[in-house]
Amino acid sequence: MASWRRESETYSGRARHGARHAAPARPDSAAPASAASASASPSPSSSVTPWYLRVLRAPATYVIIVMGIVRVIFGNAMGLWFIANQFYDDALLMNYSLPSHYTTPDVYSLSKAMSFPWFIDLCHELHINLAVGISLLWVAAALAAYGAAWLLTNGNAWVAGFVYVYVLFCPSAFESWCGTRIYRNAILAPSYALVFSLAIMLLAMIFGNTARNATVIVVSVLLGLALSFTYYIADNGSWITYSLAVAAVLAVIFAIRNFRRRKVAGNAENAGNRGTAVAVTRLVAALLAVCIPFATLVAATAAYKAVNKRFFGVAQINTRTAGEAGGFLNRLYVIDSPWRTDEIWAPNDAIHQAIDASPTLRKYPELCNDLLHSPWEEPSADPDGTSVHGDLLAWSIKWAMIASGTWESEAQSEALFHDVNAELDAAFANGTLKKTDRIMITDGVGGFYPSELDADFLEIFRATCFGNIRLRDYAPGAQASMADNTDPGQLKVANAAAVMTLLPYVDGTKDTSAMTEHRIRMNSIATAIFTVYRAVNLALMILVAAVALLGLVAMIVRCARRRHIPGMAVLAWVVMLGMVGIAAAYSFSVAWFSQYITHPFVQGIVNFYSLGNVALFAMCAMCAMAFVAQMLGSRGMLRDAAAEA
Repeated sequence: MASWRRESETYSGRARHGARHAAPARPDSAAPASAASASASPSPSSSVTPWYLRVLRAPATYVIIVMGIVRVIFGNAMGLWFIANQFYDDALLMNYSLPSHYTTPDVYSLSKAMSFPWFIDLCHELHINLAVGISLLWVAAALAAYGAAWLLTNGNAWVAGFVYVYVLFCPSAFESWCGTRIYRNAILAPSYALVFSLAIMLLAMIFGNTARNATVIVVSVLLGLALSFTYYIADNGSWITYSLAVAAVLAVIFAIRNFRRRKVAGNAENAGNRGTAVAVTRLVAALLAVCIPFATLVAATAAYKAVNKRFFGVAQINTRTAGEAGGFLNRLYVIDSPWRTDEIWAPNDAIHQAIDASPTLRKYPELCNDLLHSPWEEPSADPDGTSVHGDLLAWSIKWAMIASGTWESEAQSEALFHDVNAELDAAFANGTLKKTDRIMITDGVGGFYPSELDADFLEIFRATCFGNIRLRDYAPGAQASMADNTDPGQLKVANAAAVMTLLPYVDGTKDTSAMTEHRIRMNSIATAIFTVYRAVNLALMILVAAVALLGLVAMIVRCARRRHIPGMAVLAWVVMLGMVGIAAAYSFSVAWFSQYITHPFVQGIVNFYSLGNVALFAMCAMCAMAFVAQMLGSRGMLRDAAAEA
């Protein structure tokens, strides 16, 4: 295995020392033969073409630009649609994008994360409609994926180009509920793809040890910005940081390995202190690049909380599933109750126990009554006969606070639940309340017993894993926007949507026969894209499975035959396996969460909640193709340079 370990060191050592430590040019008074020799064989520094000239001269650059323009035009023609009657989803986030969100706070002001409303505001300020803005986000994700594939394949334009087009026209962008609906899910898949592509780029740069320090830092800063934006699109961004934390550990290992080898190589070439200084500089740059994304997220979170403190009185991101109110919700999930199921995470029995254990709650009898009798409740086996299913209890608590007249401000609400939580914690400590022995994936999801992982769960798990890959139950294109003309509230938010998105037709009142015919034409194109991607994805699934199962065997055989094993092939294989593992864990958690919604089972709902698998599969396919390209001997920039050296 020594051959692939020396790959990055060999190129970086020879190329860098050849360029930086080449003999200086002789003065003009030198012998004519020397001058002739110098003119015939230019020095390395004089033959290096600036990167921007190489980009401008490459035909692929203009293909990429044209394809990006086509994608934006197509996305704009496909259009978007808006559902004004979804008060807690589409309408809520649209209201968040309005200035009144900060001037007239209410109980729902901090119920969801703000990245999507801010994205709407950004597009509005730039005077581009939201359909174009979302299309440009897909272009950015495709460019990042192209860069990652280029690095993993050492410059294989065919693989990188395929990855670019694959991400650019990803079918989830043209699916009615996942891509063209004006809701946060429309930007989830491209944002995930952008984050993972930048992370793989950064990992490949540190592993290859050939990129300039400034380039590594720039990619790291871009990753930090993308991570901070993506983390606050939905309420479950923590899984992305866990994934990047694993990549960060690998990057640190690679950086330390490169430092030790570069230092040894510098000493062997008599570079002395200069070789050590270069090695230290590279190490510091790599470690800094690892830290920047997480530091950016921390800084963005602090700024986000400061804004909420300024306008809403609490330094919280979310007071529905986080903060003190979210803490109360999480404690209800862990109170032991025989009536808890995979669909009912906090039966009314648990709420009764919490009320009995909290003197503060009992001071608000109307609140207690509304917690137990909200419009969110459904029939159950609980002694009360009804309970709230799943995480809908978070909305039920918000409703109870306002219906009972208890809510005055976010600060007052947080203070109230702070006292309640302290009393519940004391009750757990003294044994008044007993915690469930169910396995908890996170605090914000109900627990489970292994015996509940039955055939129904496995069906949902399989649907979560493969629904967005096999495009099951995908509905093509945009639909007619929905708004009840007799409901002033719906009309108001629909008009706001038309103004903020710069798409007049989404207000639901301007639909014509011509627009209907246009949607039919565009949806037929979307259907054709779905058909092509179903076939392509099936082939890519087979490729990923083959590389996962046979990749290690192929490397072992090469090692036994003392044949070269490209280092980037090893990296691609490891990253691919990591992505497969992340996808499995992600799919398990999504399947568990969505059980309470999918009885009976509904594929479209599972697709809606599992968009992370769109990006994860694209990254797996990219790594599998990179592995095959490297192992088959595709000659790229790094290998050519190493061979010539």
